Amino acid sequence: MLQSLVLFAAAGAVFDLAFLFGGEFVITSPRPWAETTAWTVNLRAPRINLFVTGSPLTEAITGRIFTEDIREPDRNFFYAQTTTPTSDEPRLSTMEVDDADPLAWISRFYEQSEQRPARCFRLPDEHFVLIAAQPDCDLAWLESLDEDAVAAIPTTEETKLLETRKFRFHCGCNLERILPILGGWKNRLDELFHDAAEITIQCPRCAASYRVTRHQLETTDSP
Repeated sequence: MLQSLVLFAAAGAVFDLAFLFGGEFVITSPRPWAETTAWTVNLRAPRINLFVTGSPLTEAITGRIFTEDIREPDRNFFYAQTTTPTSDEPRLSTMEVDDADPLAWISRFYEQSEQRPARCFRLPDEHFVLIAAQPDCDLAWLESLDEDAVAAIPTTEETKLLETRKFRFHCGCNLERILPILGGWKNRLDELFHDAAEITIQCPRCAASYRVTRHQLETTDSP
């Protein structure tokens, strides 16, 4: 049966974004090494943005939840961006989502982007599995799968390990990378700091906090 399927598995971690991180693992794992993928989900209720990104090149996954200053959309949207070192422009994809199930979003996104059916599952201990159809796949069998059947595949089906990739939760941000983002405030420091000696800013990718002084911005070049 699995001669017509490709199975990708990944171990996630316990985050508020566990479903989306798990999906990013299983989507990123089989992609070409030079690709970096990023997803943003804009939801109406609750009014939040979910962001995850990952790349085999850095063997890293990161992300965050945005809960403040969120524009309320008229619908829920899933945005995907893929970049490579050899492309001048990223590949962009947009998909409307009408439910609150991240695993269903991932399955639909895969079918839309890859033009073939796929199903994503969350198993115990924060393990995630994506099963993607290949030519001549038994689609009825694929649709009949549940978590128990997927967990049993290594013993019920003939499988072969094609490749192993390792990922960690890691952003790579630091203050030196964050400061140039604020370069545009260099001539408006009073508006930014008011009477404060320092301010706290967050990494837009992982929400890590950094303290910034007026002097640091005065000596930072704009990007």
